[in-house]
Amino acid sequence: ERIMAYIYIVSCEDGSLYTGIAKDIKKRLLQHVNRKKPSAKYTKSHIIKRLEALWETENYADAAKLEYRIKRLTRAKKQEFIANPGKIKEAFSCLSGIDFVVSNIYACPCDINVIVTAQEERDIS
Repeated sequence: ERIMAYIYIVSCEDGSLYTGIAKDIKKRLLQHVNRKKPSAKYTKSHIIKRLEALWETENYADAAKLEYRIKRLTRAKKQEFIANPGKIKEAFSCLSGIDFVVSNIYACPCDINVIVTAQEERDIS
């Protein structure tokens, strides 16, 4: 079985952007929404509202490299990748040997409530 690693950008109610990494994207977003451990310190005080962009790869270490680079970008550059997520490979030539795929969890951008509701329904059944 393949183990995917996801790199994501979410927008918060205050308009800020948060970049993160996860092995289980639905579970991770639910953690952010619930704002309890192991949620990120940032999203405990900045309520997330929307999944803006999502990439996946089969290697967590590769995903961590991309997450690190995205976190160092300006807001304007992050917004460029949100608008054109496929451009991520071109932007980081140092990651050229890594296969990052633009992921479609429910067609990004996606309201967090859609993902959370789907996760909760799955947990109940």
